[in-house]
Amino acid sequence: MPFRRSIAAVLLLINADHIEAKSLPHFSIWIQSQDDGRCLLTTKGQTFDMTDKAALDAALSSDENPRPPVHLLGDTDTPYRCTGGLIYALQRKGYNKIGFISEKPASDAAKDDR
Repeated sequence: MPFRRSIAAVLLLINADHIEAKSLPHFSIWIQSQDDGRCLLTTKGQTFDMTDKAALDAALSSDENPRPPVHLLGDTDTPYRCTGGLIYALQRKGYNKIGFISEKPASDAAKDDR
C-alpha cells in the first residue's frame, strides 16, 4: 500500500507541473448556525434560512453548465447537519466540485491574539 501511495503522489506532482495557475470562477457560500439551531447560508450578498426550500433552491440556482466550483466557508463550530445539508442540496442542483474553507471560531481567534 505505501508503494501505491508514493506512486500516486509522484503522479500528482508531475501533473501539477502542467497545470496553469489561474483563478477559476467559483461560487462562495458562507454557512453558519444560529443560537436557536437554524442553519443560515449567505451568498451573492443575501442570507437564506436553509429550512426555506424555495429560497434555498433560488440561492443555489445557476445557468452555467457545467456548474462552477463551490467554496463553502464557515467556522469550525458549524454543525455537520448544516454543512451536510448544504452539500446534499448542492449535489441535487448539479454541483460536483465542492471545496471547504474553515476558520477558527471568533472566541478562539480572540485567544490567539493575546
